[in-house]
Amino acid sequence: MASENFKSNLIVGLIAGVGASLLAPVLRPLLTDASRSLTKATIKGSIRLYEKGRESFAELGETVDDLMAEVRAEMETGGEGSAAAGSGTETPDAQGRIKSPQIRK
Repeated sequence: MASENFKSNLIVGLIAGVGASLLAPVLRPLLTDASRSLTKATIKGSIRLYEKGRESFAELGETVDDLMAEVRAEMETGGEGSAAAGSGTETPDAQGRIKSPQIRK
């Protein structure tokens, strides 16, 4: 019984080997093109991800810079706390400097 399984497995293995040898020249260019396309797509995705990460970190840096400017402006004016806790009459401009309200006559 084991001898019959061995013979049938041997025949199947030989047929698979011969078939693979005959199909290799045909399949090789197809597999090469597919792997090349996959590699290019992976590189493109990696570049996009890298650029998106750079954008995100740049935005984070701008946010931190804005917060630091607000804190420095509050420290210069002697304000303790957030802008919401203040009188609401002074507002920081884009550079974090406090604008004094205009008094109309």
